[in-house]
Amino acid sequence: MTHFKDTSNWTKKDGTTLVYSYEYEGERREAKIEKEPHTLTVQIEKLSVVDRTTWELADKKLPDSTTGYKPTEYIRISGQLDRSQIHTFTLDELDNETHVEMAEVGIYPTELEELKATSTVKSWSFSRIDEERPDDGWLKDEMGRIVYYAADEVFDKPLLSANLWMDKPSFDTLV
Repeated sequence: MTHFKDTSNWTKKDGTTLVYSYEYEGERREAKIEKEPHTLTVQIEKLSVVDRTTWELADKKLPDSTTGYKPTEYIRISGQLDRSQIHTFTLDELDNETHVEMAEVGIYPTELEELKATSTVKSWSFSRIDEERPDDGWLKDEMGRIVYYAADEVFDKPLLSANLWMDKPSFDTLV
């Protein structure tokens, strides 16, 4: 896919779609790339359970938030994507990247009710039509995230990181 190297003529259609033009057999064509949910599996190379305590200030936006020491437990994983690749496209001077590893996957415990409240889509289907897709994407309310970090003074190479949540009883069983 050599036409992914030059993104100078790409435009952002909405929060989940990029539109680009390319030449094929002497003819100018237009196509789009859409961000959609897919299952990704990771071959684990490192796994650890992290139990740390940090000092946190109360968040004035949250009524139950308090200042003090807060214990946090989570699972940290790094590894190679299994039979998958993630392509990161930028519409600036940064190079587009193809990733085959996850620098870090963090799995955090939360309440089952919170997971249920944010999981608004019951199932995924390729038969969904474009008009149904929310502007911010199918996963806009979900708690999980995949984050891309460009190479800079903090990171010597581009990285992918994921934050995932599971209900507390399942988390405790997994740990």
